[in-house]
Amino acid sequence: MGRQEREVLVKELDEQLDGAVSVVVTDYRGIDAEKSVLLRKKFRDGNVRFCVVKNTLVKIAAEKRGMGGLSSNFSGPTALAISKDDPVAPSKILREFF
Repeated sequence: MGRQEREVLVKELDEQLDGAVSVVVTDYRGIDAEKSVLLRKKFRDGNVRFCVVKNTLVKIAAEKRGMGGLSSNFSGPTALAISKDDPVAPSKILREFF
């Protein structure tokens, strides 16, 4: 991945974090493809953005947003569930799903 590509991804993450009322950091290991599709559908239905992220890039975006405290959670396979509307939606969806 080149520098320009990384910069575009950081900008996209920054835009997703802009105005977020809730960000849940999760490890997505152990979820097979079928469950992943179902989980993503539940997130879409709940107006929650779910994205698998590269730790170094999300650390940069989080620091730009003043969310540097999240950085300690970025290790291993990481995904973000981001809500701009309902602060409990990502957690609620994850709780009900598992």
